[in-house]
Amino acid sequence: MQKGLIRTARSFDVNKGEASITSPLSVSPQLNNPWWFVFLERCFAVMALLLFLPVILVLMLIVKFESPGPALFVQERIGRYARRPFRFAKLRTMYTDSTTRFPDLCAYSFSKDEVGEVKLSLKVDPRVTPFGNWLRRTSLDELPNFWHVIVGDMALVGPRPEMWKMLQYYDSRTLQKFDVLPGITGYAQIYGRGDLTFDETVEHDLAYIREKSVRTDLLVLFRTVWCTIARKGAF
Repeated sequence: MQKGLIRTARSFDVNKGEASITSPLSVSPQLNNPWWFVFLERCFAVMALLLFLPVILVLMLIVKFESPGPALFVQERIGRYARRPFRFAKLRTMYTDSTTRFPDLCAYSFSKDEVGEVKLSLKVDPRVTPFGNWLRRTSLDELPNFWHVIVGDMALVGPRPEMWKMLQYYDSRTLQKFDVLPGITGYAQIYGRGDLTFDETVEHDLAYIREKSVRTDLLVLFRTVWCTIARKGAF
């Protein structure tokens, strides 16, 4: 077990977002990016958000025109240390009544044996609108994520922010993926993305934490550009 700041693993009520202490984990202080890199990240996010703002506004209008509902999808996601949730926003890609029309797909209820092989992103997903499908394949639905980098809820690189409903499938080892800020992109996004199972995604996230450094983050960002262009695993 690494030396560093001691924290605790938690059990959560996924409906209320309440936590209770269950077992100790360790967090290495080396997982914090140097201040100058955080500063550069936020400067980059500001410039990116300003650059893409006209694009985001146009895409929001198309989303509103295509199907009833808000242009942005907002949901509480798990933040660093699984302590402070934040309101995660992206362009809406699903029908607003998906939970009613497709309750089984929205329940995220799996047995212990099947959860590891589950793929949360479906190549053919009836919940996703036609334009939403294009947004996902081009990754343009994630453009509002730059705001979360600016306010400090996310980093450019890190595990994707997890849903509360999925937290029940983590154990004391896999909870370590929350030792860093969630990110816009990460190992799971450049090494398979939607083609990965739940277990494979978590293992890539843990590998990133073991290898985390400024150099690693820069390599991930460069590879993300290529993966976005190639649309590998994006659906």
